[in-house]
Amino acid sequence: MTKSLLRLPRHTAYSTPLLEAYFNGRLTLPIVTPDEDGARSGLTEAKKVQWNREVLVEVLKEQAEQSQAGSKALRAIDDLLHDNTFTVCTAHQSCLFFGPRYLYYKALSAVKTARMLTSTENPIYPVFWMGSEDHDFEEINHIHWEGKSVRWDQEQGNAVGRMSTQGIDQAIDEVMSAASSSLTREELVKLQGQLEAWRTKKGASYATLWQMALYHLFQDDELIVLNADDYRLKKLFMPIMLSELRADSLQTCIKESDEGVFSAYSMPLNLRETNLFHFENGVRQRVELDKNDSSQVETWCNKCTRNPEAFSPNVALRPIYQQSVLPNISFIGGPSEVAYWLQLAPAFTMLNVHYPQVLLRDQCITVNQSMIALQQDYEASWESLVLGDLAWQDIYLKKAFVDDLRPILEAKKSWNVKGEELAAFAHAKEEGLGKAYEGAWSKMNKLTNSLLQKTKRHLKQSHPEMISDWTRLTNSVRPESVLQERYASTLSLLIKKSHSKEALINTFNPFDQGMHIIVED
Repeated sequence: MTKSLLRLPRHTAYSTPLLEAYFNGRLTLPIVTPDEDGARSGLTEAKKVQWNREVLVEVLKEQAEQSQAGSKALRAIDDLLHDNTFTVCTAHQSCLFFGPRYLYYKALSAVKTARMLTSTENPIYPVFWMGSEDHDFEEINHIHWEGKSVRWDQEQGNAVGRMSTQGIDQAIDEVMSAASSSLTREELVKLQGQLEAWRTKKGASYATLWQMALYHLFQDDELIVLNADDYRLKKLFMPIMLSELRADSLQTCIKESDEGVFSAYSMPLNLRETNLFHFENGVRQRVELDKNDSSQVETWCNKCTRNPEAFSPNVALRPIYQQSVLPNISFIGGPSEVAYWLQLAPAFTMLNVHYPQVLLRDQCITVNQSMIALQQDYEASWESLVLGDLAWQDIYLKKAFVDDLRPILEAKKSWNVKGEELAAFAHAKEEGLGKAYEGAWSKMNKLTNSLLQKTKRHLKQSHPEMISDWTRLTNSVRPESVLQERYASTLSLLIKKSHSKEALINTFNPFDQGMHIIVED
């Protein structure tokens, strides 16, 4: 079963001065607070905004039908035609087989937020905004399975969503091969069922395949999946893209706020003069132009006017694109996303685009009963395990091997006292003699520390089963020294017999952010 063991504070794993200032109400920005009251205030403001819901719903329905979305998602899409209906949104790159687990947790956080905010008067639906225009293929083309990296190999340079799915079937076979030696028959059947949604479909782009898989996974949760790489949505966004081509006002605005309200913080984004990409001959490239050359500017503006779908916002402009087309009241992101949404807040005001409430997604580590037993046996705190702090091992050694460590610890303590006495005595005689005694004292301290460390190494080498336990415990939380949710695959969680998506949704609460330690057994 899936159950919550405990929740560590929000800042345990992901903490920066900027995030702490935001969540503790110390930023002087005209934005709503990251709590339920803030969400209600944001909803009130969103009701004053006019979005082109007809075009949005047309795009969503077309994509949903093509992706075989379930009836709940289709009803939610239809509902967006009404001015009283709004969304909460999360976003991520379109990672192969849903990539690492925190992508899945983002979607669950969005579902939970929508459930908490929805009402008869104002239905709220979760939206997953696909990073289908991202062209960094190396970031999305692999997953980790039992220490092995399974990759989808293909030549590319285009937006990943526009790519063909050639080679994915081979990646599916590799996952099944890698998993066959470690999974039960029942788990293998579940894994095969999950991967069937990813099998190449005739005429389907990677974006369509990805939408199909996510709609299938969340068919009971009213989650709407949006691929914003669409000419109709780009046409709605065209005025802002034209503004970006004509002037560097976005860069100037953010530079001023970075040097003003954010001057005390390290900010994540360095904005460019032009924050757009252009698709040409199957390749996504930065738009580079001299804005002092009116001829160049008009050439690019004419291209955008004729073919807005050939242009794509970069990381700085994408949030503004999102809020231009979605009736969105809350955005749920990871730590880096929260940081750059905060950085971009002044730009929303400048462009007269509705700025949503910004929430941090739920964080999660799953463990089984055997790992809980080890954690208790060795008295390792979950906070230390999450942070990769190994001090608990030294504490355990001192408690478990008192007799073995007592002689050197007592010698170290005795020498500290005696060395201080001798140095004081020598200094009273003559300054140079005192310094000589201090030097000898320092050398003895180093020697006793060295002997202590050698004694600890001997104890560890004499107890290989203890070292094996420690390795298993630390690797369960931080495999390859990376936090589990950023390394372990979503698939490896979905196939667990004990896994319950609904139980995780019930546990999560993006208004009370924290690191959940979840028992999966």
